[in-house]
Amino acid sequence: SGILVSKEGKDVIEKKLTFKRGSRLFDADFIDLNGKTFNFSLLKGKVFLLDMWGIGCTVCAGFHHKFKNELWTDLKDKKDFVMLSVFDGKTKEKWEQGVKSNKYTSMEYLNVSNLPLGSSLHPFMRHYNVIGAPFILLVDKVGKIVTKIDANNFKSKELLTMINDELKLNEVSK
Repeated sequence: SGILVSKEGKDVIEKKLTFKRGSRLFDADFIDLNGKTFNFSLLKGKVFLLDMWGIGCTVCAGFHHKFKNELWTDLKDKKDFVMLSVFDGKTKEKWEQGVKSNKYTSMEYLNVSNLPLGSSLHPFMRHYNVIGAPFILLVDKVGKIVTKIDANNFKSKELLTMINDELKLNEVSK
């Protein structure tokens, strides 16, 4: 019959559509290290990689290490690219500790957090049903999702190509 009636089936389809290429990124407020409000609209015109991490997350640390060592050199001087590092945790002290450790993020990235709300209450986390880090999205210059990245199985060259393709699209449309 081709009609999905089970709740589980509908949930799977809904989740796939949520991260479908071209879906508008849900905008919500975060804070930067100075306590100022930040939202994605500030990145309009830029391609960005949203990397959500938490203290003690070994997969988060692994993603950051690979990204920093294999991609950042090629991307850091591109004015239309931003590495958006989003801390998911409970305290500003843990966030600052994580940033200073260079294990999960870098001061060269744009660092924001979902504090003081954290995972369970933050609108962005609830919208995407994010239940833990890492959570990584590539977003285009107009705030639309390009793809969700699997931190365990991404290939640096493929990710770099995707980012560069989005940056080229950015140049063409100016």
